[in-house]
Amino acid sequence: MFEEIDEGARAGIWVPLALLSLLLIGVLGGLAVQKHFSKAEAGTGAARTAVSTTAAKAPASP
Repeated sequence: MFEEIDEGARAGIWVPLALLSLLLIGVLGGLAVQKHFSKAEAGTGAARTAVSTTAAKAPASP
């Protein structure tokens, strides 16, 4: 009689734990992806700045 209640209680514990785990993995994964893309954008911006400052410092041709 109480075995059915016990099985339901076990499911009631594992389901929220699984959902919280998925939420945590999603948040951490999202932060990692965001950090990765922000580094990639910063690198391309730095390369553009280096090219533009080099072109700006070129001496004028006579």
